[in-house]
Amino acid sequence: MIIHRPADSRGRIVAPFMDTRRTFSFPSYYDSRYMNFSDLQTINDDRVKYKWQVPWHEHKNMEILGYIVNGPATHTDSLGNTQDVPSGAVQFMSSGKSIWHTEGNNTDKPIRYLQLWIKPNVDNTEPHWEYQTFDRVLNTF
Repeated sequence: MIIHRPADSRGRIVAPFMDTRRTFSFPSYYDSRYMNFSDLQTINDDRVKYKWQVPWHEHKNMEILGYIVNGPATHTDSLGNTQDVPSGAVQFMSSGKSIWHTEGNNTDKPIRYLQLWIKPNVDNTEPHWEYQTFDRVLNTF
């Protein structure tokens, strides 16, 4: 079943460093009408304020895909990765048994990224992070 849920009807969380819209119940937002969809745990639309970092935090056993709408987003993690991820790139973080990280904004204007969190079918794997850039090309058929 497809449920149309406009952005302004989603759960909104405002913190000193971020303004986010959450499609499903997720930390800091609960709505029993909108729980996860099978293994899809959340869809977040995050806007990080300029010169701010999301606090250092841990993930376990979650596959996290992120699309950088307006960037760059600065990613730093416990695996030793530090990278400015540009607009149009997709990040993939397999948190496995444990990964600590922060995402941030080192620019002088807000950035925006979308996240999908998917529950893996195998737990406690080795953590991994990477990103891939794509050209923004309009294809017409």
